[in-house]
Amino acid sequence: MSTDKREVRVSRAPASSTARTAQAVSHSSRLTAWGIATVEAIMGYEWLLSALNKLLNARYVADFPRMLQQMASPENPNGWWDTFIHQQVLPSAPRWAILVEIGELGVALGFFAGALLWASGRFPDEGWTRWLNISIIVAIAAGVLMTVNYYLMAGHTLPWLNLADPFDEGLSLDGVLTGIGVGLFVLHVRAWWADHR
Repeated sequence: MSTDKREVRVSRAPASSTARTAQAVSHSSRLTAWGIATVEAIMGYEWLLSALNKLLNARYVADFPRMLQQMASPENPNGWWDTFIHQQVLPSAPRWAILVEIGELGVALGFFAGALLWASGRFPDEGWTRWLNISIIVAIAAGVLMTVNYYLMAGHTLPWLNLADPFDEGLSLDGVLTGIGVGLFVLHVRAWWADHR
């Protein structure tokens, strides 16, 4: 008894260039989202460490006015910042110290939420992610305001060459965090704007 074995070939139609392009864009979008999530997780970790260093140190609130007085000195080239600190912050320094602690913790949580949002793959398609994104935008904006303040507090002006001190970094950590924060703020606002047009 002989059986006829026929070779069955399943031929696939070549994928259209549109389908390949859509796949490539989808893959690229996922990689971009994971890249943004990674940056936001690192930023969240930096803010969390800064907040915990303040929250877990019993002397932070007590030493806050003295630190501000040292930073708001005549040597600081940002005279308007010095005036603001002396007139608005120092009279109620303990309250400002507590606001800084709470603010830094809130910024950290905002960045962690942003990282989870991008990594989830659901952003900005699902409704709840759009609402969460608004709180993340607020947290990132607060972080940018704080890093700009820390940058000015350290006596930095516009980033430029520093020929007098070639061993100093080109841009302080607060300057770098401000730049990254502004970029992430723009990304989140753009995602929110694109969804609400």
